[in-house]
Amino acid sequence: MSRIQSMSCALGLFALCGGLISCSTSKEGGLITDPVALTSCPQNSCANGVADASETTITLKTQINNILPSGSSFAEIAGDCYASLYPDNFFDVTLTYNGVNQTNFFPSGFVPKCNQGKFYFPVNMQGRPSGTYTLTASFVLVDAIGTQTRPPFKTIQSMIIVP
Repeated sequence: MSRIQSMSCALGLFALCGGLISCSTSKEGGLITDPVALTSCPQNSCANGVADASETTITLKTQINNILPSGSSFAEIAGDCYASLYPDNFFDVTLTYNGVNQTNFFPSGFVPKCNQGKFYFPVNMQGRPSGTYTLTASFVLVDAIGTQTRPPFKTIQSMIIVP
């Protein structure tokens, strides 16, 4: 290899390395510093590009028994969720007291759904009698053509205790 060929090769390598360095470390959000997903793709979903209801998850992170603090009018129920590759989802939520379904317990316009791996339900308890309420939330998945799937065992339950 001639000296000119060696220098040309070395300059090409330097330019390539310099480009990698500038891409990876000098800019925020470069390839090396991109955030890593906290949840890996389920075995049968992402790899095949197919939504799979059996791969969905819902996990309650707040206590099962939520005692409403004195003077507070909102209970907070939260947790982690994964909706596979379903483009839309929501929760069917009921609040019962002594076996009777309650109404108007979410703020106006609130839609309970899995958003970026989390769910959060602000439950308005203002003006409700003292006692134990049961909140039940069932995960509902909606595919690209609007078909709803209600996977079995994707329901959480939490108690809200109003002193």
